[in-house]
Amino acid sequence: TTPPAPPNTPDLRETSDSGSSNTDNVTNDNTPTFDISGAESGSTVTVYGNGVVLGTIVIPAGHSSGSFTPATPMNDGTYIIRAIQTDAAGNPSSASAAMAPNLVIDTNKPVITLLGDNPMIVDLGSTYTEPGASVTEGLAATINGVVNTGVTGEYQRTYDAVDPAGNNAVQVTRIVQVRDISAPTPPNMPDFSGVCPWRRRLAVRRAG
Repeated sequence: TTPPAPPNTPDLRETSDSGSSNTDNVTNDNTPTFDISGAESGSTVTVYGNGVVLGTIVIPAGHSSGSFTPATPMNDGTYIIRAIQTDAAGNPSSASAAMAPNLVIDTNKPVITLLGDNPMIVDLGSTYTEPGASVTEGLAATINGVVNTGVTGEYQRTYDAVDPAGNNAVQVTRIVQVRDISAPTPPNMPDFSGVCPWRRRLAVRRAG
């Protein structure tokens, strides 16, 4: 009738921890795999997320560890993950320590919104100033593509973003058109000072 000790804290398997870090417990895998250890041979380990049963595994005879993957995909959100083992005699342990940091499941792609015009028209010989883009989740966009304002033509700037869970935003493209749109400098008018009136009128007619 003596209850067993609680199992070790569940550990999110590295292959389930997507994104830039495989130790931050932030993932876009909604059926993640947890490694379970510190359990008794033949015991049943129940894994909980926020106090709700995610599922159970039976530790094989002669072993003290196993792995658990929920059969039902988990919703996006933050979860406190704990485990309880029940020995072969039916005695439950107390709950394990919570996995730290908490599990975060995020399957939503960030969204990129361009700032400024698209397409964008730039004057030949001027300086291109990047208007930038906003990205959901407070992320920054990675911008690629060169605009040569010294040569007329159409150029592309691409915008990408990825969140900590490894979700890639749909790439957005800005078209930049370099054109010669500056008005030409008007020619200087002829200087007729000192010319007699009839010759001045004749010169104006010829100039016109």
